[in-house]
Amino acid sequence: MRLWKRLALFLAVLAVVGILAEVVMQVLWADGEEFEFRFRTGTEVGANASTPFRLHHERFYTLKSHNRASDAHAGPFATDAWPFRGRVGTPLPDWMPRVALVGDSCVYGVGLRPAETLAAQVAEALKDRGLPPDRVAVLNFGVTGYSTVQILALLREAIERVGPDAVVLYPGAWNDQMAAILEPDHVMLERRKNPTAWQQVVQSSRILTSLQFFTESIPTEEIIAAWEAGEPLRGWRVPAALLDANVRTMVALAGEHGAPTVVIVPHQPAITRTTYPRTLADADAVRAAAREAGATLVDGPRVLTADGRSDDDNFVDFVHPGAEAVARLAAAVAEAVAPALAEAVGTRGPRPASPLAIEAVTPARTAAFGDVPLTVTLAGWSQDAPLPAVTVGHAPLLDLRASGPHTVTGLLGANAGGTHDVVVQTAADAAVLSDALRSEAPTLAVEPLDGGAQAVVTSRPGDHVRFFGSPIPRAAPKATSIGTWHLPGSWSKPDDPAIFAFDVEVGDDGRAVAALPPAALAADEAEPFHLQARVAPRGESLDDGATVVATPRVRWPSPPADGR
Repeated sequence: MRLWKRLALFLAVLAVVGILAEVVMQVLWADGEEFEFRFRTGTEVGANASTPFRLHHERFYTLKSHNRASDAHAGPFATDAWPFRGRVGTPLPDWMPRVALVGDSCVYGVGLRPAETLAAQVAEALKDRGLPPDRVAVLNFGVTGYSTVQILALLREAIERVGPDAVVLYPGAWNDQMAAILEPDHVMLERRKNPTAWQQVVQSSRILTSLQFFTESIPTEEIIAAWEAGEPLRGWRVPAALLDANVRTMVALAGEHGAPTVVIVPHQPAITRTTYPRTLADADAVRAAAREAGATLVDGPRVLTADGRSDDDNFVDFVHPGAEAVARLAAAVAEAVAPALAEAVGTRGPRPASPLAIEAVTPARTAAFGDVPLTVTLAGWSQDAPLPAVTVGHAPLLDLRASGPHTVTGLLGANAGGTHDVVVQTAADAAVLSDALRSEAPTLAVEPLDGGAQAVVTSRPGDHVRFFGSPIPRAAPKATSIGTWHLPGSWSKPDDPAIFAFDVEVGDDGRAVAALPPAALAADEAEPFHLQARVAPRGESLDDGATVVATPRVRWPSPPADGR
């Protein structure tokens, strides 16, 4: 009996400890299935401020509203209540035609500032075709890391949310051919939709979820090695045959809702196609499936290699097109969707008799890093009405509030340098003020200094600068996630002996300076020296923070002996 009593006591204590552990883990992972999903996909989601994701029951995860780079810097990926990048999808006038771009990080715009994304550049191309943003809305439904399983679910949601007059799909660029961690995406989705009794128990318990991960997981290096060998241990995230079916279903779904569909055939750098041959096979499958389903094709490989440029120069990394490449895709997309959008203009209903108008934008010039308030003065809106949505350079104006009888004020996020349109929309109308804001990127110049010369970056006080210089430029400019790079070596840290680098903080006078080395002073017209600078906003890291490249390249002859 004493043995049974001891065993019963032990089991009781074990049960209490287990219950306490479960309660603690439920609190730590209050987002429900966050712990289970993170390990199954390798994507961190939930309330963690360092990631832009939150959980989604059907799409596994989605983008968070009110995302910021940090407390000190909104950054180029900032969102407001509308969780997607780019133009806000609500409120939107019923009469306004709209096009939904749906896809993964290539649509989202990894490595691109808001005005450089695919949706932004499609909008600009449509504007050149007589369809400005106060007549047509171009909406970015792109989420980083999405496979065609998730894109299909997102398309259903986009159709329900905004009822697009045209749909642009960018499927199969990378994620389908990645290795499943524990199970393929469609299996995981089916388990989440129709779980068995035991799966429901596991999904509701943090302890059982953790145990499942630790008992079923395979070392990461083994997963990667098998995947790179073309034989993922637990299969692909999306089997090739299912990718084909998903694309066909997407085109059919858009057609059921009367929206003509444009499908972008993905393209990757040569090294990606060689190292991961399924990416090339997936592009061929997307092309064939979209063509047979009756969609209009924008053939990425043809568009991006039409001018003979190196594949590597088109991309900011192993898969994401740079701003110039995106502009070429956008022009082709705009040409394809313009007829449907032009036909939809006026068919949804009349515009109001008293139109909305933008009277002023203050200030008219700001730093490209943002983090400053912008005030928009309106006609046809007053502060007793619901707040409008305001988009500046294809990015939402953040934390919007009524600041006067006919004015609204919000915070600017980071964007590309140049002039940007301001678009205001309500449930009844929309207005645009073209080139209303000049966004000033950091500038780079060279000045004489005591018989020598110095490089000078002009930016905001407290911003950080890393100067790079080399007597040898790249054979061709290279797109990167922070801008176009013109020098050899790494755009992050110098790894070429011919490059010098200096880290400097911008002073109260708005200048950061670095004396130039002898090699620069010996330069002449025949053999110029090449200079760039990397700039990070105050509060962010030059290595890890939101950064841009200043004026791409500076050449100059040796300064006169008297230093003038």
